Amino acid sequence: MALPPVGRPEAGALAAPFAVAGIVFLGRAIQINSGNYDPAAVGFLVAGVAALVLAVAATSRPVVSGRAAAAALGLGVIGLVYQFYQLTTEPPGWDLHTQPMGTYLAALAALEILTVPQVLRLPAFRWAYTAGWLAAFAVLAVWIVRATPDPFIDVYSWTKYSLEVLGEGRNPYAAWMPNLYGHDIQHRDGGNIYGRPVTADAQWVQCGYVYPPVLLLSAGAGYLAGEIRWAHVAAFVASGLALLGCRGRFAALAAALLLTSPRVFLMVQQSLTDTFCVGLVAVTACLASRSSRLTPWAFGVAVVSKQYMIFLIPLGLLLVPPPWDRKKLAAFFVPAAVAAAAVNLPWFLWDPRAILRSLMASGLPFRYESLTLLSAYTVAAGTPPPMSQWLQFAMLVPTYALVWARSARGPAGFALSAALVVAVFFAFSRHASCNHYFLVVGCAATGLAAVTRDSEVPPPEGRTEPPVAG
Repeated sequence: MALPPVGRPEAGALAAPFAVAGIVFLGRAIQINSGNYDPAAVGFLVAGVAALVLAVAATSRPVVSGRAAAAALGLGVIGLVYQFYQLTTEPPGWDLHTQPMGTYLAALAALEILTVPQVLRLPAFRWAYTAGWLAAFAVLAVWIVRATPDPFIDVYSWTKYSLEVLGEGRNPYAAWMPNLYGHDIQHRDGGNIYGRPVTADAQWVQCGYVYPPVLLLSAGAGYLAGEIRWAHVAAFVASGLALLGCRGRFAALAAALLLTSPRVFLMVQQSLTDTFCVGLVAVTACLASRSSRLTPWAFGVAVVSKQYMIFLIPLGLLLVPPPWDRKKLAAFFVPAAVAAAAVNLPWFLWDPRAILRSLMASGLPFRYESLTLLSAYTVAAGTPPPMSQWLQFAMLVPTYALVWARSARGPAGFALSAALVVAVFFAFSRHASCNHYFLVVGCAATGLAAVTRDSEVPPPEGRTEPPVAG
């Protein structure tokens, strides 16, 4: 398999309209039924993945097009209006039917108003309206946390319990997790939805904390402040700042599309863990756009933040400055490996069997309610497709082939390729929901934020004028 050409420039604006479409389509897909199966949601999922394929393919077109830039801005404005419409007309989270919505609607109106100068990047009082815009988002996120003080979902319960266990000096990877749902976890094909043993009284799932240490430590910052979801609020604000810091021509638009994606507040409310993965990808791209020496360190933490993030490791090649040689590759991947080891090794040394048993689940059942193409096939055919447990891995082969053949070098190419890899992996998986596809939205928004302002391709031979800027 060929690697990306060493001299390929960073992505120009031609990729931007497709990235915008991917963000908006996938945001709508997980809004329809909160990331669960629905025929309309599958349609938006297919459209979103197709848009990301075109976005990655378009990154290899180096000429910055004024029409492409205008199309991206126009689509972005339409997308923002559509996303605000969804936030206004549909509940931003679960179990809010008894809650007074006055504070939410007032803060949402402030966010809408401040989004206008934010996207247009008006020069006057930029720091003030940017700070106000982020503050309005934070107020909305804090409101939904306070409106639902104890969400009934296992990821919240398990994270909170694991931090309590850790506070007692015990290993959360060696403890059993509380089972909130009792016997309701029984699966239609036998066993249970966790694919793990459950005690006879259905009170405990016999496994430790199922997410990597990066996520536990990230949530721990909120736990120390009294509520683990404060860390999610901070992570989204940090993601917005990181996208604005990418210095791309669409950075403000990308940040606005991310923080107004219709399920963003559900991610906070339910403490869904990919919030932190989005933040780490955004920080990695921001550092890369500034040629920071911290880039490989952030990349190393990002790729071990969740089990499937390891599929982003090959994409690190897109962040290594050309031309490649052993010294440059080592200068990037050695610090990345050190960072990855630093956050995982202490937990491994504490109890290697416990952490491996907790993180490496096996026997997970086919989840019929998932938002995947396999679920759509199952609805039509009445049975899951053959070899369904391997399809998501098989589909990564042509996805990586497209990335190596077409993706641009640099943070935009890296983030858009990450969005496509994750999207394909879950579209063909046995289980995927809101949490997983929001990571795709975050990666696509990061790629859009990092799209460069000017073409880096030298003019054709015999011409000395600079390339046309859009």
